[in-house]
Amino acid sequence: MCPFPVSHRGRKSRRTPLVGIFNFHQVPGLAEELVAGRQVAYFRYFLDPQYVSDTEVARYAESYAGPEHLHAAFEIYRALPANEKFNAEQQSSKCSSD
Repeated sequence: MCPFPVSHRGRKSRRTPLVGIFNFHQVPGLAEELVAGRQVAYFRYFLDPQYVSDTEVARYAESYAGPEHLHAAFEIYRALPANEKFNAEQQSSKCSSD
């Protein structure tokens, strides 16, 4: 498995569980409002230039240029609490039926 090429800033943010950047992404509409039109800066913040070129970052930014694409991407973060709950319930039911 290849490590995700996250910058030193991104690695630092990921060490604190579900706070900071995760909370930012989970607030309905906030990330879309603040990132729209700034996708290059957003992606560059998280992606280490040692591994991800400016050309690649520009391509990612273009892919998320539409508001519906940004919204869909941030909805992944918003679904985390429901996914966590669902997975815990599945684990409980699996363990209790063994």
